[in-house]
Amino acid sequence: MRKIFALTLSSLPLFAEGNWINGCCTIKDHYSTNIDYMYLRRSRLTNHTIVEEEVTVADVIPQPNPNLIPFDPNSLVPISSLPVKKVMNTEDLLHKFHWESGVRATLSYTSNGYSAVEISYFYIWPWNGMDSVVGPGTLFYPFDDLAFTTDFVHADQAVATYSSLLQGAELNYVYHQTPLRSDYWSFSWIAGGRFFLLHERFNLAFSRGPNTSDYSIKTSNRLYGLQLGATIDYNPSSRWTWHVMAKGAVFFTVAKNRVFLGDENNTVTLQQFNDDRWEGTYMFEGIASLGYRLFSTLYIHAGYQGLVLDNVALAPQQVERRTPPHKRVKANGALVIDGAFAGIEYAF
Repeated sequence: MRKIFALTLSSLPLFAEGNWINGCCTIKDHYSTNIDYMYLRRSRLTNHTIVEEEVTVADVIPQPNPNLIPFDPNSLVPISSLPVKKVMNTEDLLHKFHWESGVRATLSYTSNGYSAVEISYFYIWPWNGMDSVVGPGTLFYPFDDLAFTTDFVHADQAVATYSSLLQGAELNYVYHQTPLRSDYWSFSWIAGGRFFLLHERFNLAFSRGPNTSDYSIKTSNRLYGLQLGATIDYNPSSRWTWHVMAKGAVFFTVAKNRVFLGDENNTVTLQQFNDDRWEGTYMFEGIASLGYRLFSTLYIHAGYQGLVLDNVALAPQQVERRTPPHKRVKANGALVIDGAFAGIEYAF
């Protein structure tokens, strides 16, 4: 009996204050706005070799001592039968990406404590990566036919750059099985529409003597889709809340690819085209956070999130070895983003 009485007393602060919260912000119709700062990293990219280097006899055979043994300087000329060194890959550029900042803003309207409509928008500052390699007259791009170009073989320097920008918006209907922050547990369903815009740029510049020519690729993905999700909230006290959310979505994606391949200091166009295709894309998102209610209308939180997009057109994955390169859009890339966030919510 004492245990039951003690449990009842320990429950009173949460539910008593929870009922007061309901009277203020949950049961009554109200609006709330949420602002988050995000600090995110980008990962996952199918690896392609974009710069190789010719191996000379000097790389595999010790150079003779000219003071002891007569030697032929021509023995240091590259030999086609010897292997090549892979000196730059697309993953090298991805590893150059740093953690980037982002912002997310959400406006929601809650009716009777059980139904809510919310609209959200986020923007992430572009990730940028650059890599370069120098090799006097030994660098080349691994086209199937090396005679296809002039500047992309026997080059002195290669510089690669890669940038990626992602933003998006969503409109959801949320149904709360239990009004938020009014009981120890709350479960909610989410259904709505979602949009992503992904822009990427990749450029590979080969320099041979005074000439510099570019292999430039720009891709864009517009994703239009429907999503379903669920949230679980645990309130160990009247002020603290653990929040877990998971969402899945399918998208109709319009993927575009713009390619320019120049030669002889970009005075000769080896390839230039714009192409697009429709593709189905899939998304999974997970969020976990811990929140604290400062006042009846002010709530702060921090947590970790992850996002996966599968079947999108990524710029570095459009590179071709075939000669001449095929005119197509390869929308089989995957994008993974994860990182921390912190924000504030105000109800009115």
